[in-house]
Amino acid sequence: AGQLPELGYWLGEPHWGKGYMSEAVKALLEAVFATGLYPRLQARALKSNVGSLNVLEKAGFKRTGEGPDTIGHSGGATLVFLELEQPKWT
Repeated sequence: AGQLPELGYWLGEPHWGKGYMSEAVKALLEAVFATGLYPRLQARALKSNVGSLNVLEKAGFKRTGEGPDTIGHSGGATLVFLELEQPKWT
């Protein structure tokens, strides 16, 4: 079995809190799940990035664990790992 497809995004700070990313994630999930190719997706966000975690959880993603950021872009900060199964998507 291969890796799960991963949802990732970035939004400039001047646009935070306006609902743009929630709207974009919803549209993307509709398109991805309509293909029938991917019944499950994963995502991750810095534990300190409450806004991003809220976007993902609002879309139905559930936390599956935490771990260190091994890529190093965040200075060893903690990542939260999340997954979404198509039947649970709202």
